[in-house]
Amino acid sequence: MKTPCHDMNKFIFTAAALLFTCAAFAQEDAETIAATPRQLEARAARMTANAEELLATGDTVRGVAMLESVFRMFPETQARFKAHLALGRHRLVASQFNEALATLRFADAAESEDVRAESMMLQAKAHRGLNRPGEAAALLRRVTPR
Repeated sequence: MKTPCHDMNKFIFTAAALLFTCAAFAQEDAETIAATPRQLEARAARMTANAEELLATGDTVRGVAMLESVFRMFPETQARFKAHLALGRHRLVASQFNEALATLRFADAAESEDVRAESMMLQAKAHRGLNRPGEAAALLRRVTPR
């Protein structure tokens, strides 16, 4: 039988856990705001590498969530485009071609030619998976030099 005291203890415990979680996020946000651009790039790259490792070991839920966190937490970094590539690759392997295209198109804005080229190659694969050879060929023509 539950007593009012039991419900109050449960409420206090839940509130304390929520407060602790909010404080941890606030500290992480403060550290991110105070970081230099180079530090942000390094953190985004490290987080992307960790997420790719999770995906490689089969922990797809955590890996995908971590990659999506990179986009949200580091929106101004160039390293986020590699996270888009990693998520796009994962979605291609999972035959989620439309989702892969949506993810990979973000990488077209990268400064690195290599990242943009890989993005277009992966987009071409997604178009081939969707049985759109014309779009795939058009992307491949943009990648290959004349």
